[in-house]
Amino acid sequence: MYTVGSLRATARGIFAALAIALWAVVVVRGIALSAGYAPMAVEREAALLVGATLLGSLVVVSKPFLVTSVLGIVAAAITAFAWVDFGLSPEFGLIGTIAWPPVILGAWAIACDYIQ
Repeated sequence: MYTVGSLRATARGIFAALAIALWAVVVVRGIALSAGYAPMAVEREAALLVGATLLGSLVVVSKPFLVTSVLGIVAAAITAFAWVDFGLSPEFGLIGTIAWPPVILGAWAIACDYIQ
């Protein structure tokens, strides 16, 4: 008799994991570039984004609740700082639009049982 291990994801779960990981990699790379790190050649940037996204997807698929919780805490902190700095403004809305989608996507994938 064959059994499926605890690592289980549907195609929708894998897509959600890829989207969450890509979002995280792009945001971290954007922060690094804004902090003064020099951009690399296009080929190296592409390899970095693809490699980190695939590795991040494995983490999201294997630990979806943990990743979604951590991203939720980070998004809440970013939102709180944005509220203090900007109040209810277009900047606050933009920051919320950037910070919350991976949290919502992860929660949706977990709630729908696409990622376990």
